[in-house]
Amino acid sequence: MRIRDVALGGLALWVAGSLAGCGDPMLRRGHDALGQGRYLEAVAAYEDVRARLPVEQHPTGSLASAHRALAAQALDRGDCGEARSRLAQAEALDGTVLLVDHQAVYRCSAAHEVDDRGQQIAALEQLVALGDSRLEVRHTLMRLLLAAGRDGEAVALVPLLERGYGLTLDDHRVLVGAWERTGRAAAARPHVLKLLQADARDLLARLKLAELDEAAGDVASAGRIYRALTVDHPRNVAVWLRLGQFLERRGEVAEARAVYVHANGLRGVDMSVPAKRPLRKSRR
Repeated sequence: MRIRDVALGGLALWVAGSLAGCGDPMLRRGHDALGQGRYLEAVAAYEDVRARLPVEQHPTGSLASAHRALAAQALDRGDCGEARSRLAQAEALDGTVLLVDHQAVYRCSAAHEVDDRGQQIAALEQLVALGDSRLEVRHTLMRLLLAAGRDGEAVALVPLLERGYGLTLDDHRVLVGAWERTGRAAAARPHVLKLLQADARDLLARLKLAELDEAAGDVASAGRIYRALTVDHPRNVAVWLRLGQFLERRGEVAEARAVYVHANGLRGVDMSVPAKRPLRKSRR
């Protein structure tokens, strides 16, 4: 297919006299309707010609122009589905794919199909395939893919976006989970560091960093983070429990038990075994 950057409404009208079947009345009717903006009538006339005349006499280019004009009208109405259909028919006829056509379809989809995430993703993927190099296109595509649960496709866009766009803090936060779900937890660490760079006190980010460091084998770093968190958040039960679980995984059972006792004390839970009264002596 040929890819040209031409506006959707720019109709490449064929000269009627250059066609072998120019004397056909339906062909003349189609050209007349196309020239006067009666595009549905033009399509009907051209389809009649295609059904009767040999292939070499088919008004392929004019029919494609009529479909593109109808696509433009559909976009003006906000009828994105009709625009897609007409555009697909035009492309199938003349093999010409116009980048700006698909940009217009995407704008329609974003404005009028806000609940149809799949259509918006498809439209953006088409733009990328046609060579649309705008980073904002890939950024929007990444966010939609993440929202659709298509993590693998979303994270594939991250390296390019990081180099040229600058992901937002919300992006970094969401991408942590996306990398983990794709089985590449180590790739989540730079995003956690970005969150901590913005706010060194971010509790959830610090807990996640400890988790990632432990999973990567850096047990010393994970231990330092957990212990530092108990100092910064001395009354946060969850922090103490995470430290206890970490110690338990390390086989430090006695210290883990002491941490659990402290955590239960913060919750007002007394897990000690009550002292029992001695049994009365038997009379036998």
